[in-house]
Amino acid sequence: MKLSDLINAGLHRTSQISLALRLAVQTLFRLTHNYQPDPFSHAGNDSRACAARFAAAAAELADLERPSVLDVGCNQGYFTFRFAEKGGICLGFDNDRAELMVARARADVHRVRNVAFFEMLLDTNSIKGLPKCDVVICLSIFHHWVRHYGQKGAEDLLRDLAGRAGKAMVFDTGQPEETATRWARQLDFMKPDGPAWIEGFLKDLGFAQVRRLGQFPTSLSPVPRELFVARR
Repeated sequence: MKLSDLINAGLHRTSQISLALRLAVQTLFRLTHNYQPDPFSHAGNDSRACAARFAAAAAELADLERPSVLDVGCNQGYFTFRFAEKGGICLGFDNDRAELMVARARADVHRVRNVAFFEMLLDTNSIKGLPKCDVVICLSIFHHWVRHYGQKGAEDLLRDLAGRAGKAMVFDTGQPEETATRWARQLDFMKPDGPAWIEGFLKDLGFAQVRRLGQFPTSLSPVPRELFVARR
């Protein structure tokens, strides 16, 4: 082995150790909004049923081989990493730098080479700049768009995002039934049946088939949230 190869191997090992230490510090002192479990460990909290939601979505999309994926609002990348197990290129986007530091560190420590993470505030202009892919993941984001941009603005954002999905979208959002949350009233336009409104809107976005995959807990209220997969 060349001296340069030994040096590079040593530098990479040092980088892995420093990243592992940073992950440990961030976890120990709770420096991030860690509402997703570690995809590389069976231990830890999964209060938002990420593992169950992934299993349901992956089963529904089992016919897609090596799909390319955009995970919007990826947090620490649980769904990005899990879909990357199928072998396609998976990109995660979030506007929280601390969460992305964890995601990037995990990718490097575990040597996952088909994922990448980007810090981005998603708005009409940035969404139009996203690449097209096979699958778009949009989980627990739409109701925040309603808070910031209003109903029409949020619908326009989701319409643009749906245009990035060549084959399918995995979707859930806050619902007006979650009355214990501070944003439930802003979703009154979904009444009287939040999941029915969501299903209808996904069809309006041009998806030929919309399937409900079940209800999953969120830790935000006692009301479970419906998970959808929309297909072209």
